[in-house]
Amino acid sequence: MEWYNTEKPHRSMPGNNPPIKRYFDTEDRFFRPLQANVNWNRWLHEIEQRKVNKYNEIHYKSQKFHVPPGYSGTRVEVIEYEDKIELYYRDQLIMTHSYNVPINQKKKIRKITHNGTIKYKGKLYTIDYKLSGKTVEVQEINDGKNILVYLKGVPLKTLDL
Repeated sequence: MEWYNTEKPHRSMPGNNPPIKRYFDTEDRFFRPLQANVNWNRWLHEIEQRKVNKYNEIHYKSQKFHVPPGYSGTRVEVIEYEDKIELYYRDQLIMTHSYNVPINQKKKIRKITHNGTIKYKGKLYTIDYKLSGKTVEVQEINDGKNILVYLKGVPLKTLDL
């Protein structure tokens, strides 16, 4: 492709020149930088929208964050960084909060029934009938899409919610 654009003569171009010569070897050519504002945060970080409640608060990943007065009822953009979140309203920064992702969420205790199931959030999940009577710990993962089942601290099974 490079040979085609730089060396091959083209009959359709003036002077039978390659296309690259037409554009870069012209004396009267103006090179102007592109005037564009690019918001790189949209490409590099996780962005979500939240509605500000009447108490000037938003809920983001099971945590509550305060917003300055005057924004209740509006939608704000939440940009998550490694250690903080930034709140934007119409591309204007309104607040920055420190943010720590809870690594070890609380585990819930369940007892395996005689037929090898546990009940979690109103649903039955099959573990193994051979483990009936044992106590297991259940923890949600992947933003509540899956659960991990532990037996004596050892991961036993991963189930879809």
